[in-house]
Amino acid sequence: MSEFQASFFIELMSKRCELCTTLLDLSLQQDNYIETDNYTSLVEVLGKKQQVLGQMDAMNKKNPTLKQDWLDHRDKISQGDREHCDQILSEIENILEKLMQHEEEATENLMKRRDETQRKLNDISKGVKVNEVYRDELMPSTHRHLDVGL
Repeated sequence: MSEFQASFFIELMSKRCELCTTLLDLSLQQDNYIETDNYTSLVEVLGKKQQVLGQMDAMNKKNPTLKQDWLDHRDKISQGDREHCDQILSEIENILEKLMQHEEEATENLMKRRDETQRKLNDISKGVKVNEVYRDELMPSTHRHLDVGL
């Protein structure tokens, strides 16, 4: 296989690795914005993540047989280029593993925050119902009554 074709694999794999790294970085930023309730920045980060995923999808569509091409030609390129590609692939796997673990943790954190928010809303709702039972404390005492229909 020619050097041109070997460089093709190296270039594509390097670009994919770069995109995976960007996704991991954006995922970490996303956590920070969630923790600080910075929803404007969170939406921006989610948009950037979607753009990166779009770029990855475009790469897959442009090179739909890349995996098979790599398997078919892997042994035909120089040992140095092959080792370089294998190193990049290993790095991609490590990044994706970290990303998946982080996304799972982030999802669990979001579900806990959602449940806590729901609990707080329920507590507030119960407080409103208690206030409705006793009505407004500022009303004259002759107009106050206990609503036992709760």
